[in-house]
Amino acid sequence: MAKPPTTYTTTIAYDSTNPTDPWSFTTNPPPPLGGPDNKKKKYKRGDMLNWICSYGDWIVFFDGETPLVDAFNNPVGSVAGANATNAAAYVSKKADLGQTYSYRVVLNLIDDSGLVISSDPQIIIDTDAADGDSGKKKKKKKKKKKKISNF
Repeated sequence: MAKPPTTYTTTIAYDSTNPTDPWSFTTNPPPPLGGPDNKKKKYKRGDMLNWICSYGDWIVFFDGETPLVDAFNNPVGSVAGANATNAAAYVSKKADLGQTYSYRVVLNLIDDSGLVISSDPQIIIDTDAADGDSGKKKKKKKKKKKKISNF
């Protein structure tokens, strides 16, 4: 039986005093890959991904294909929030298993120092699908034809 979807919340943080890597993406509960702070995170189809940031108005967006959908299964290319507010979307049940999707975060810092754009964190669709779909095509069983003999 498939495990029910999980809701994950990623807190986006930005530290301008860290010149090598000012971005932090802490996710709770920690996803199956990479731990809570890793920029590569693995999720299952149907999981809810929730983002929040207390450093300014923000947007998470996908440059290309998106694995996210809304509650009505419409594709979601971006989610956005004002300072300290959250926004969420679901991992599509049709997202390609094993596929990696890169996204960016744009943050308008509350201290009026301007816009900053993240490096590319990634969402990886877990090959152990939550919906029970292994992603492999199932072989159709061939029906045996009955031979009718002519006497």
